[in-house]
Amino acid sequence: MQLNLTRTQASLESLGFKKVRQDIVTFQSYFVRNSSSELLSEWIYLIFGGKKMEKVGAYAVLSAVSRGSLIKGLSESTPLLEIAEDQERGWTEIRNDADSLEWETKLLACIPNAINVLKTQWATPLLQRTLSARKAAEKYFAKLEIEARKGIVVWYSQHPARELKTLASDLSQRPGVCALSNSHWIYEIAIFTILLWAPELEARAWDFNPIRGFSLDQQLVWRIQLLVDRIIARENIAI
Repeated sequence: MQLNLTRTQASLESLGFKKVRQDIVTFQSYFVRNSSSELLSEWIYLIFGGKKMEKVGAYAVLSAVSRGSLIKGLSESTPLLEIAEDQERGWTEIRNDADSLEWETKLLACIPNAINVLKTQWATPLLQRTLSARKAAEKYFAKLEIEARKGIVVWYSQHPARELKTLASDLSQRPGVCALSNSHWIYEIAIFTILLWAPELEARAWDFNPIRGFSLDQQLVWRIQLLVDRIIARENIAI
């Protein structure tokens, strides 16, 4: 990798962004800060390509999650093409430290406008369409905090509902459910929580029939992702 990621991270921190994760294979890096709306978060993530990861691109994102997965529906993103050499693909080739510093400077300069455009265009629609899922996730999380006073992992490991755990474990590994690598156990706990308390908290039962398969209802997926997001933040889990 030719980009000076340590310096880039320090520069993004000066704008209030905190690095929350980095892929150990692709080096894709995610940085987040609170938005002017307390219910949304602003993200910058960097992507890398080329044989030596010498190419770099960037995206700005507005999202209803602060630590979790930036899935479609819960997030709106835009590629920062104005700072790219290849504006069709979004890549800039970093050949040396001078290139790295130039790209980094352009990145910092374009972030405020990119974020403002996202907020102007998407903040209200994003809050409106996720309202039901966010309210439901908050109910599940509030209940979880009351019941799991000794810690969420301890609560889950000691809970006697074994059949429900088995189903939750199976569902967490289905395609399209777990959106973060090496995080099936977090999704398992989130799904278990929804299975356990949906009748009480939402007066409904989601379709988790193990024979027909897991129904990927959009609202259900959003609830899972939002609850996972809250669990990651509460437990300060490194992803």
